[in-house]
Amino acid sequence: MTKDLLMYTREKNLINDSFYHARKFVRLPLNQQVGDELKEEAYIQCLKQIKENPDPQKLDLAWSTLCILASSYLPSTSNNRLFHSILNHLFVESKLNAFNPKIAQRCEYIYCHLYNTSIVNRIEIPSKKEMLYIEKMRPIILPIYLFSGDYIYFSFESYHTIKDIKQNLIIKLGINPMRYNYFGFYEICDKEDVIEERFLDDSRLLSDVLSVWEHTENLEENQNKKIDFKIYLKIKYYYQIGDEDIDTISLSYYQILYKFLKGRLNMEEKYIISLSALKLLGEFSINRELAYENLDRKLENYIPSNLFNTNPRQYWIQKVMEFYTNLTDYSSVEAQKNFIDISMKDPLTNSHQIIVEVFNIKNLYIFVKNHIFQLTI
Repeated sequence: MTKDLLMYTREKNLINDSFYHARKFVRLPLNQQVGDELKEEAYIQCLKQIKENPDPQKLDLAWSTLCILASSYLPSTSNNRLFHSILNHLFVESKLNAFNPKIAQRCEYIYCHLYNTSIVNRIEIPSKKEMLYIEKMRPIILPIYLFSGDYIYFSFESYHTIKDIKQNLIIKLGINPMRYNYFGFYEICDKEDVIEERFLDDSRLLSDVLSVWEHTENLEENQNKKIDFKIYLKIKYYYQIGDEDIDTISLSYYQILYKFLKGRLNMEEKYIISLSALKLLGEFSINRELAYENLDRKLENYIPSNLFNTNPRQYWIQKVMEFYTNLTDYSSVEAQKNFIDISMKDPLTNSHQIIVEVFNIKNLYIFVKNHIFQLTI
């Protein structure tokens, strides 16, 4: 363990890249079964490097290591004396080096991360991406996607949970905070040959999620695969949406559209055609010429992937355009609302979705409708 610290701080020649040695230095103490001894030793070794290092470059790397440790685990879960001793040491260092802004900033960064790490339970070693940000003492930046294809870059620290970031995103999007619990972060992993999807628990650290991504990419069976990880904001529980609730209509529409195009709605062909036509109407209004041109050029953007080859291409175009021509001149929002309403005709959707109603009275009641538990053998 000490050897990897010396390699990361360049006291010894590197065998692998510097992050490899930093991760090895952090890995063993993170194991809950080894107790606090190695955690205490890791912090003590870092403090020795800081105290006894005359080389400015190596000293900076020693400070970086301490920042990585503070973002990973406490020096001890039982020895409060050591914990407070390190805090006091940081305070004294920042005062003695007030003329050196970088040292003062390091102390403040570590102080903050130590305090917040004591509140959460980290279970993964920081990823290379995270370590890169820690070295620069900057928040990690990651895009959070919407099913419309838009995304918002969010900055967060190692100790921020999914819940923390989701709350901030809900506020930023202007969604009613009372509906916070109806939304969740949804992880999609595209491995070329298979797509894996799962909800992320609110209590998880987003930094731990990044670490799992890196570990997955480095697995031997994934070495020659292109793997793409993304996090989406998704509605977990559907609730009644008013016509004036434009933002929520849009979020719900694009989420259902994603399921529709992936072939996850079990619907009759007539409903498939009507949904395709409503999507076309929402995008091109009643501009028939432009709508036909786009449908002909990008038919795969309107027909579910599992049904695309069940009929000739021209058949789909003809049927969708016939339905599109007979549609009323809806606004984009009205087309989306009708799309949502028709999609609810999917019997599978009604069998596994929880639909909730919120009554605006003194207490909050949640009424669960059409909630059928199915067991598949």
